[in-house]
Amino acid sequence: MKKETELWLKFAEESYEDALYNWEGHRYGNTCFCCQQALEKILKAILVEKGIRPPKVHDLMRLARLAKLKIDKEQAEELRAMTRHYFTVRYPDLNKELYRDRLATKKSLEKMKEFYQWFKKKLEN
Repeated sequence: MKKETELWLKFAEESYEDALYNWEGHRYGNTCFCCQQALEKILKAILVEKGIRPPKVHDLMRLARLAKLKIDKEQAEELRAMTRHYFTVRYPDLNKELYRDRLATKKSLEKMKEFYQWFKKKLEN
């Protein structure tokens, strides 16, 4: 594995752990933001490993396409929803509405874990 890939993977793992930490601390907006960040960073690790310079974007679908990952329609919608966390968490009114409790954010955490493991396997192969 390339050294730069390892750096991206380390950053991704930190964001993954931050998501879990914020979840336990009942900081649900931060949880979802960290979920998005973990996926963004691991996708950028995949790109670097493939010899592609990652663009400075936050769109998970765009990154997945650049990495040439086969994403079905349902997965695409889930990645688009996860991408929105990068923006919506920054606005107090949306944050309060969208990230109000564990139930409202549980799916994002679960989907992040699924995608993360899948992306990590792609990186290891």
